[in-house]
Amino acid sequence: EEILQRGIDDEVFPGAAALVAQGGTVVYFDYVGHRSLPPERVSMARDTIFDLASLTKVMATIPAVMKLVDEGRIALDDPLSKLIPSAKLSDKKELTLRLLLTHSAGLIDWKPFYEKLRDHLLMERKRLLREWIIEEPFAYEPGKGNIYSDLGFMLLEWVIEERAGESLPEYVHKHFYGPLGLKRTLFRGTSEEGNPPRPPFAKEGKMSAEEFAATEHCPWRKRVLQGEVHDDNAWSLGGCSGHAGLFSTAEEIYGIANML
Repeated sequence: EEILQRGIDDEVFPGAAALVAQGGTVVYFDYVGHRSLPPERVSMARDTIFDLASLTKVMATIPAVMKLVDEGRIALDDPLSKLIPSAKLSDKKELTLRLLLTHSAGLIDWKPFYEKLRDHLLMERKRLLREWIIEEPFAYEPGKGNIYSDLGFMLLEWVIEERAGESLPEYVHKHFYGPLGLKRTLFRGTSEEGNPPRPPFAKEGKMSAEEFAATEHCPWRKRVLQGEVHDDNAWSLGGCSGHAGLFSTAEEIYGIANML
């Protein structure tokens, strides 16, 4: 409690939710401060929904890949040429799931793809992004180094779509979030105008932006981001990607972590 309060006093964060569990039992759960300041000062609540950012990799993309492995539909050492046979993969064709999952596939860490994606129709952006990642030069020889990479997880989402025959949000809801009874773990789509409608893959019912913790005032979207994904590349792709886009609460993150 002292650490949480110090974080608010030192303006590390405007508010926080903290949950501690051991051996399947929650031993501490509290929340402090505010989930938003501007445009409206709203107190933090037990069920505040947070933008999970790169926890999307651990809470959605990796479980989806491992479920497909468990079902025998893919294998960790399958190359992309086998997993996505219809794609032009150039020098990325021999990259395996194992290399992508362990951030050792030779890919750069990040690139502001959204700057170019914004010039294209939303329905075209994911295809273009994947073409650009394939064209991107290697940062190092695959398997001979390690760089934490968003790009690798963008490619993993492509694999999931190809082998599961459905989107990443649909697949993880069917196999994980639904069976776990999670109600506030979701991908939240964006429209061209930036107003997040209820997408067909989010099972959140009618949620208002005020139920979400705000992230920042975005310099190019020119508004406080609340209830829309903070990651610029994920936002430009419609709110969902293999590297970012998932939202959840402290309790439901614990539910996923406990399952794992």
